[in-house]
This record gives sequence, structure tokens and C-alpha cells, in this order.
Amino acid sequence: MATQRAYVTLYADDVSQPCRAVEWFLALNDVPFTKKFVNLARREHFDDAFVKLNPLKKVPVVVVGTGASSHVLLESHAIMRYFVNVDRAPDHYYPRAPLARHAVDAVLDWHHLGLRMHASGLLMQRYMLPMRRPDRKVNEKAAKAAESALHAALEHVDGVLGAAAAATHRHA
Repeated sequence: MATQRAYVTLYADDVSQPCRAVEWFLALNDVPFTKKFVNLARREHFDDAFVKLNPLKKVPVVVVGTGASSHVLLESHAIMRYFVNVDRAPDHYYPRAPLARHAVDAVLDWHHLGLRMHASGLLMQRYMLPMRRPDRKVNEKAAKAAESALHAALEHVDGVLGAAAAATHRHA
């Protein structure tokens, strides 16, 4: 991947999977960047300075350029697509063939609610809530329901979306 020439700043917290995905994508594709830590546990994404960057109060955020000529990129998938289009990432990241690209887009668009929602539900039930309220027991019924939903979502990825991607590659 060609090196991005504009100055790139990534605002992120490593606890966030979308932040890690963007950071790894930039690093693996030799896009030089500076990382600014936004502590989600301390709710720094609600600070006025951060809200000016992203009124949605979410990480990751990438700022490309400096001063008046800079632009702000939001949402992990959109950020990675931007760098693919600007720097022409290798085809295995985001294929140029329309049907193959559609298969990748389908998984990316589906995974936020189809997969991450269930994974975060399990994380919340098993780890986050017990850390916040150590005096309370884990709600086993809710944890099992979240685990079951995550398992079903993973089977969906392996089955339906995997088959669609395979079919797309055969026809591309």
C-alpha cells in the first residue's frame, strides 16, 4: 500500500474492537499515524473537545491533514474504506471486483448488529457488570442468552455469509 502523505491522527481506545481494527489496518498497510488515546472508561468521548471532532461521541475518529485543510473520518468501516481508496490496499483486504467487494461489504454492514451486539452483550453480562457491581452475582440466564445469540450469529457468518462469499468469488 502506498504511504499516506497527509498527517494522520487516530483517536482511539484499545478496549474498542473497531479502534483496534482501524489501528491494525493502518499499521499493516504502512500508513504513518499518531495515536491519541481517548479513555472510554473515563468518558473522555463526551468531553467538549472530542465532541467537536465527533458529535456522535464515538471512537475511532481519524483526522487527515492539519489545520483548515484537515478532514475528519468517522466510523471504522468508512475509515478503512477511505484508506483503501486513497492508498489502494492489496486486493485481499477489499477486492476491486464488484461482486467480491459486495461480499465483504455485506459482512461489514451486517456485523455491527448481527455479531458485535451479541458479543458485547456477553462481555457485559460476564465481565463488565460484575466489575461495576461486585456485590451482585452474574445473571446466568442473561449471560447464557447472550452466549447462545453469539453462537447463532457466528454460525450465520460461517454458513450463510461464508457461502455467499464463496459463491461470489466463483462468479467474480
